[in-house]
Amino acid sequence: MADQAPPEPPADAGQKQKKKRIQRDFQETARWEHDEHREDDIVDGIRSELKIVNDRAGLKFMPGAHKARDDRYGLFVTGNTWLTNKGSITNTILRCPLWERCQCPCEAKIVTTSTTTVLYISHPHTPQHHGKDKDKSVYLSYEEKAFVNKAVKISPMQSAGDLLRNVQDTDEAIDFSLKKSVEYHVRKERRGIRAYLLDDVEVDDTLGSLSRLSDKIWFKTALDQHNAGECMDLFKVYCIGRQFMTEDRAVMISFSSVWNLLNFWRSVASGYNTQIVMDVTHKCSTAAINKHAIGVNMLGGKAAPVTFTLIPAQTESEATHTEAYHAMRKALRALTAVKTCDS
Repeated sequence: MADQAPPEPPADAGQKQKKKRIQRDFQETARWEHDEHREDDIVDGIRSELKIVNDRAGLKFMPGAHKARDDRYGLFVTGNTWLTNKGSITNTILRCPLWERCQCPCEAKIVTTSTTTVLYISHPHTPQHHGKDKDKSVYLSYEEKAFVNKAVKISPMQSAGDLLRNVQDTDEAIDFSLKKSVEYHVRKERRGIRAYLLDDVEVDDTLGSLSRLSDKIWFKTALDQHNAGECMDLFKVYCIGRQFMTEDRAVMISFSSVWNLLNFWRSVASGYNTQIVMDVTHKCSTAAINKHAIGVNMLGGKAAPVTFTLIPAQTESEATHTEAYHAMRKALRALTAVKTCDS
């Protein structure tokens, strides 16, 4: 029997196949006139419109997002930007945050001219666009990340292993082969729970963050700015004293506001003998921090607060209480030298 000739390869064999292009159908969603709205208001308006689109698709947050990602327009990711009409029109494409992971077709386009900014939306996404069957990640899917985020907030002390075992017989079951990934996201979400943004400083359970916060709200700096013409907020909390050991272990950090510091001088002005009172609440947090308060007597058998000091339980001593008292004295004396103002 004669040998059969091999089939001829297709004409485009060996060539890289181009990805099928999705036809976009952008529909105008909102429009802002520049003479009626400021730039910040327009950005806020765009964020609000995009948030509505995300909320309908069940995208409330983006678990596992890089902390340095640009969130100018919320969860949407900035894509290409180009100029048209001889550079007078700026076009910016925004993509769904899951466009790579789930191939979500949802896009937004911002068209900015010299007089207007217009927001267009193409293919508004739905929860079905981000389902597990569409998720191409080799690690945790978006739905699994969102579940881990929720589980950690409900029970922060639950380990990754316990979480995996507790959900094995449920619809949210996660494969044990992804345990390392679950452990990573559990740790990351715990750090987020413990971290707070105070005066633009991220404060967590590290001494370094407390040191940066005390620098930002240092009382002496605020006094100097007030005397230079920038009035102090009577009710803003400032750091009036601090002390750190050489091995960077916190001994004490004292806080107060101008209003609370004035309680001492109100007591003096009352004409009665001023009596200083102190009290300590031991281990008032999970970090075993003692809260030391100093106040003064007021009419009616009551005490008014003047300062509060945070002291780690392992470093509390007569010396730390003495330092807290001296911090209050220095702040009270510094307050008497402040220039008065009209506000």
